[in-house]
Amino acid sequence: MNLSDYNSICLACDRLLLASDATFERTALSWLHVIRPHPVFLERYEKIFSSDVASNSKIRFRSMAFSLRHSAVNLLKDGRHWFDVDKPAVKSDILFLSHLIDHKPPINQSDFFYGNLPDELLKLGISSTIALLNHTRKKPEYFANCWRESKISRLILSSVLPRKHELQLLWLSRIESKRLFDHGMSQTDLLDRYVSICASLEAASGGSLAALRLADQVAALVLRIQPRSIIVTHEGHAWERIAFASARTVSPNIRCIGYQHSTLFNFQHSIQRPLAAQYNPDVILTSGRHAKLRFIENPQLDDTRVDILGSPRALLHSSTNLPASYNKIRNVCLVLPEGIYSECILLLEYALECSRLMPNFIFIYRLHPNMCFDSLIRHNPLARKLPDNVLISTLDLNQDFARSGFALYRGSTAIIKASSFGVLPIYLYRKNEIMIDPLYELEGLRPQVEKPEDFVQLTHQKVYSSNLDRISLYCDEVYSPINPVVLASCLYS
Repeated sequence: MNLSDYNSICLACDRLLLASDATFERTALSWLHVIRPHPVFLERYEKIFSSDVASNSKIRFRSMAFSLRHSAVNLLKDGRHWFDVDKPAVKSDILFLSHLIDHKPPINQSDFFYGNLPDELLKLGISSTIALLNHTRKKPEYFANCWRESKISRLILSSVLPRKHELQLLWLSRIESKRLFDHGMSQTDLLDRYVSICASLEAASGGSLAALRLADQVAALVLRIQPRSIIVTHEGHAWERIAFASARTVSPNIRCIGYQHSTLFNFQHSIQRPLAAQYNPDVILTSGRHAKLRFIENPQLDDTRVDILGSPRALLHSSTNLPASYNKIRNVCLVLPEGIYSECILLLEYALECSRLMPNFIFIYRLHPNMCFDSLIRHNPLARKLPDNVLISTLDLNQDFARSGFALYRGSTAIIKASSFGVLPIYLYRKNEIMIDPLYELEGLRPQVEKPEDFVQLTHQKVYSSNLDRISLYCDEVYSPINPVVLASCLYS
C-alpha cells in the first residue's frame, strides 16, 4: 500500500465516523480509526483493494463465524466489570486508565505509563484510582500482592462482563454491522462502498466489542468514584474516544484528558483528527516538546488545550546515569524490535545475516517488555539456536545502551532513549513501504540500511558519527520530566 492509498482510506473511514447518522457503536469500531501506516496495521485494510468484498460471501461468512465464536466463548462465562486488586475503588479526584503489558509482575509501585505521577499528585492533595487494562495472559489474582503497600487504589478491568451485558453488546454490534452493510451497498463511490462493507464485517470484532465493553466499565467506574477528571493513554484508538464519551454520559462536566505518552510518528492519523465533541479530549498532554509542537500546529485542534506533562522515560535519558562499570564498545549493535512478532522476526533474521558476515561484531537482541523469547521461538525456529555473537539481552536497558555503539531498529520508540545515550541509530528499511521511523525528522542525519551488506559497509564509515550530538540533542527533547502540577491544573481550568 502506498501513501496515496493510505490517505484515501483515512478520509473514507473518517467520513463514516463523522457522518450525521454515526452511532456510538460505529465510533467503537476500532477498524475505522486508522492509527498510522505501519505494515502490521495496514494489513487490516488490504482487503479493500484486493477483492470486491460486497460479493465475496466467503469473507463475510468467516467474519461472522469468528464473531460468533468469540462471543460464544464470552457468553459461556459470567464475568464482572472489574477486579479490585488491593482495596475497593473509592471516591477519587482522577481516574487513570492504564495498562498491564509486561509478562512479568510489576516490581515496584510505579505505573508503566504514568510512573509515580499518582503518588506525586497525592502529595498535592489530589487522590487517584488506576484502572488497568490487562494485556497479559495472567489472571487478576496474579497481581494481587504487587501493590499491597501502595496508597493508590488500583483495579483490573475484566475481559468479560456479566452475561446480560455481553448479549447486549453483541446485539448492538450486529445492528451496526447491518446498518453499515446497507449503507455500503447504496454508495456509488467504490472506495466508500468497500470501506463501509469492510467496516460492517469488523463491527463485531474483538477490538470493537472490547471498546463497547470498556464503555460499560468506565460508566460504572465514574459512577462509583465520581472523579473530576479521567486521563487516558492517547494513541488514536477507538476505545480512547469511547472512554471519554462514556464518562461524559454519567458525568457531563468531567474533564477528559488524553495523554500522548510515546512519540508521534510521521503520517499518524487518528490521534490528530477530532470527531464529534463527546469523543474528543478537553486537554491533550504530551510527553515532550516535539509532540506539543505537532499538535498546536494542527489547525483541526485549535480548540483543544495542549500542554507538556512529560514522561517517566525522561528519567532514562541522561548520559550521567551511565553505569560506571560499562564502557561503550563500537563493535556492539543493540537490536530493538517492536512488540510485534513479525517485526521481531524481521529484525532477528537481519541481525543473523549480519552476524555471519561480521563474526567479530556482537549483536544484542532485546525484546519489547510484552514479548517472551519462548513465544518467539515458536514463531521462528531460527531463534532456537543462535550463533555465539548474537546474544539475548538479560540486562537493564541502560546497561545495554552503555555497552552499545550502534542500535538497529524500525518502529521501536526505544531508539529515542538509545540515541540520547550516544548510540548511533540505524533504521532498517524495506522497499516499497511507508517508513515507520520514530526519528523520521532526522532523516539525513541518521543512516538507514536495506541489505546486510549495507550494515557491514556502514559500520566501517565514520561519516555519521559527527551527527551523534545533534541526534542526541533532538532525542533529549522528545521526553520531558513529568510535572504533576500540569495535570493538577487541568482539574480547575
